Amino acid sequence: MLGNLNDFNNSKDRVDFTGYDLQIHNEVSILKKEYFNAMDNYDFSRAIKLLNNYIVDLSGFYLDYTKDFLYADKRNSSRRRMVQSNIYDIALFYIKALAPFIPASMEDAYKSFGGSKESIHLELFNKNVERNIDKDSYKEFYELKDKIFKAIEVARNNDVIKRSFEAHIQIPKIYDFSKEELQKMFMIGKVTFGKDIKVFK
Repeated sequence: MLGNLNDFNNSKDRVDFTGYDLQIHNEVSILKKEYFNAMDNYDFSRAIKLLNNYIVDLSGFYLDYTKDFLYADKRNSSRRRMVQSNIYDIALFYIKALAPFIPASMEDAYKSFGGSKESIHLELFNKNVERNIDKDSYKEFYELKDKIFKAIEVARNNDVIKRSFEAHIQIPKIYDFSKEELQKMFMIGKVTFGKDIKVFK
């Protein structure tokens, strides 16, 4: 993640979150709350498990499909800066959160990150995370995502397609995502809206 922040200055380039990027920001706020609760109760194994599980999920979807924005969009495009703003927040939180467990490694990461303190161990946590976040606000989206990936896998196994970017997928209209956004999210060739999930070549 740190490599994607080389041209990002948080004080100058940061933009407000919207859409799915806002959802990721909210999910990280929930993660922070759960992490603080685990640490306050000396449940260190739970704290590590929370961090590990979320970064695996994040890497498998959000960090994967946003690579196009990071590498192909114009340097100062708002979409690219929004992704970088999220990555900045996530990276800083993880460096702080992991510092008690792997102090030397996080010290090195903090220096690469360009932290404002002399040491990561002088940083303070801001425990005033957002309140009243609806944890299930994107539940329908994640359920649809799982169904789409399963449909693509079935289509591959049945030789309907060889690769996901060949797929033309019909899916229900969900939230305010455009066809183009969904196409990039799921890394598929074409999206049309319909009642059921269907995969074509």
